[in-house]
Amino acid sequence: MKPHGLRTGVLALGLLTAGAALAQGSMGGYGQGPGMMGPGMMHGMTGSMPMNGPSEALGRERPLLSLALQNRAELGLSEEQTKTLRELVEGFGQESDRRLRDIENAERELAGLLKQQPEDPAPAEAKVRAVEKLRADLRLARLRTIAGGRSLLTPEQRSKLDQLAARSSPSAQHHGMRGMEEMHRFMSSERMPQAMASMMTMAERMGGGDPMLGMVRMMEMMSMMGGGMIGGDGMMRDPQRPEAPR
Repeated sequence: MKPHGLRTGVLALGLLTAGAALAQGSMGGYGQGPGMMGPGMMHGMTGSMPMNGPSEALGRERPLLSLALQNRAELGLSEEQTKTLRELVEGFGQESDRRLRDIENAERELAGLLKQQPEDPAPAEAKVRAVEKLRADLRLARLRTIAGGRSLLTPEQRSKLDQLAARSSPSAQHHGMRGMEEMHRFMSSERMPQAMASMMTMAERMGGGDPMLGMVRMMEMMSMMGGGMIGGDGMMRDPQRPEAPR
């Protein structure tokens, strides 16, 4: 196998592995669910995101404000606290929608610059920095919203909320172990070659003919979508072609 083909194959295998883990996490992990932000992470007011990779980040994030709302009786939230927390969650959802569109547009512009293979890398470097700033701004907005929500709680309520988050950790670990078992089962199944072929076709389309670029973009989209690109049958789904309702 040629070096380029080997690199592409290794990246494809890594992408498929990450996608399987993300898909399992999105089905049962504590950091996912109706309270999360958009497709996988939209409205969940979560903690800081680790820098060790998207799957670890998705596994450790906690929808703290959504958790508070779901357990408002146990926390003893007043009507005013509940109303303000909901406004914070909804407001951040609208803000994050706008910021995610900005990130998507910037990523599209960056892909266009990289496709040209310019001799001067300065424009692409500037765009990379712009993309990362947009991502940082989104994270900071989330942190500010979390801080605003926690400030509404009494010390006793904050302590109870932290205990609720801690109690969820064993469940998250259980789902994580189950996800690894499912991933290994899928990787050794007869569906694996077909899934690889499907993924490579999609990567070429998303990368404008460059499968390496396409897979990088797919991995970034998967991290934001919480594995939404992996179907229940283990096959890749085109993000531009949503599944029909069942």
